[in-house]
Amino acid sequence: MAWLEIHQSLINHRKTLKAAALLHTKPAPLIGHIISFWLWSLDNSPSGSLDDVEPEIIAFAAQWDGDPVVFVDALTKAGFLDDNDGVLSIHDWWEYAGKLIGRRVQNRERMCNARAQHVRNTCDARAPATVHNTTQHNSTVPNTTQNEPTKPQIKPRKKTSSPDGDGVSDYSPEFCSFWDAYPRGIGKVEAFRCWNARLSDKSPPDDLISAAKHYAAYCGLQKREARYIMHASTFLGPDKHYLEYVTDYPREVTNGSTNRGLVGCDTRVYKDWDDFNRQNPADESEQQDVSEVQRIGEVVLARSPDRST
Repeated sequence: MAWLEIHQSLINHRKTLKAAALLHTKPAPLIGHIISFWLWSLDNSPSGSLDDVEPEIIAFAAQWDGDPVVFVDALTKAGFLDDNDGVLSIHDWWEYAGKLIGRRVQNRERMCNARAQHVRNTCDARAPATVHNTTQHNSTVPNTTQNEPTKPQIKPRKKTSSPDGDGVSDYSPEFCSFWDAYPRGIGKVEAFRCWNARLSDKSPPDDLISAAKHYAAYCGLQKREARYIMHASTFLGPDKHYLEYVTDYPREVTNGSTNRGLVGCDTRVYKDWDDFNRQNPADESEQQDVSEVQRIGEVVLARSPDRST
């Protein structure tokens, strides 16, 4: 059974308080998210390195429902995660999980040695006895009645790979256009599989290429670091994040500074009020409230002496 060493000072530690303030939450639930992420790391990142682990995966492992980028950024600023030239790692991971990892390594070595000893004992028990020639002392009599079997000729399998050595030989021209436009060039093979899956869903290739261009423009305007940009396989994955960027990139609500956007805000693009109502249908009670507000607004405007014509 796996376990982690948790200190009682964690609830009021400055790192916990700082991360809770950045995420606008309380320390107690935040500790639950952090411990959930640590438990996930025991099996999925035992070394503590988060290289190529996307913010969405970190947030999902921590059971965080808010913005994954904001969550990872807060843990990094608070000191729970270390940023080493763009590669994230868990801070002081060996202090928390070192005993467990060390014991796993010892158990693995012990099992390997036991299996090797078992193989040696089995081979010794099954070894054929030596047949002695009575005319010569301790010499083995060869069996001349059986010819040595000929070894079958095995033809080597031809390997096909693309020029960049990623194991796929035929990338479609449309996918190459998508890949050239996408802002992060990691995991091309997996991205191509997801591309084919979206084509099987009848998604037009032009929509996927346009989404890649809009997402690249969006990341450029946000000045988003590479480690916060989705892999192309995630962008084209089953959750279909690309749909948000087919026609344009989201216009996030900001505070007029360098904030990434308010957590939980609606980042969809609406052409006008009617378009908003079409995408967000209200129930009967809400429609009555809206009608009442519009009626009151018309009365106020009608009675205003400064109303312009």
